[in-house]
Amino acid sequence: MRIGVLLIPAVVLSALVAAGCGGRSAPSAAKWADSVCTEVNDWTDQIKSEVGKAQAELQSPSSATKANIQAGIQRSVDDTKQLVANLKALDAPGGAAGRRAKDLVDSLAADVQQTVTEIDRRVKAISPSASLGEAAAALAPIAGDISATLASAKNTLASIEALGSDLKDAFQKEDSCRNLAQ
Repeated sequence: MRIGVLLIPAVVLSALVAAGCGGRSAPSAAKWADSVCTEVNDWTDQIKSEVGKAQAELQSPSSATKANIQAGIQRSVDDTKQLVANLKALDAPGGAAGRRAKDLVDSLAADVQQTVTEIDRRVKAISPSASLGEAAAALAPIAGDISATLASAKNTLASIEALGSDLKDAFQKEDSCRNLAQ
């Protein structure tokens, strides 16, 4: 009876260690790369869609053009905030290269957040009485900000590929990552 009582804690402890104490294991490089690239692709598609809508609004301006463009920018801000949250929520792949890759993605997320904060500030600074031309002039730098952010995302992915063969292979083989390289 005494041996059985002593074995119970040992068996429970062994089970907890074997199960990783309920923690999640690190994702594979391929799964992590696909998650990162899918998030960035989805965000890029959303941003490009909003840019297209804004261009269409400017080609055929109406009394609602300014409000429609501002609403599109707000949707882009919201989409970008979601991207940042999703990237930060991803677990790092295993190993030192995986941790460094996660640091690079977190740094990208912080840069994207800084950009979106600046865009949000610009949008909110436009006077409600501003003309369409004044609003367009105030919003013009946003296109450069978005282009720079997209380029930064691609550069981050290239830096991650340089970290190790598993990550490089994953980013080169995953369909979602190949879409970003284009």
